[in-house]
Amino acid sequence: MYCRICGNEENVTLRTGRRGLLCDSCAADTPAKVSREAFDAAYWDKGDEVHHATRREFYDDYRASNITLAEYIRTTQSAAM
Repeated sequence: MYCRICGNEENVTLRTGRRGLLCDSCAADTPAKVSREAFDAAYWDKGDEVHHATRREFYDDYRASNITLAEYIRTTQSAAM
């Protein structure tokens, strides 16, 4: 097993809150993550016709980040504009 954020193989544990496999250090710095359904509702506009694979990639990227959902939305949407 390896940490989904830093790749460390030591002290890696499946964490609560949908954070996944994290080492102790990344777990201390990583906020709890929202469900896929909550992510989709907050991230995508209702009329968006975005392929499910793309939606999954964004959710996986969010889960592997050490930021909150609000920060992720602000960061990724501002970078695209």
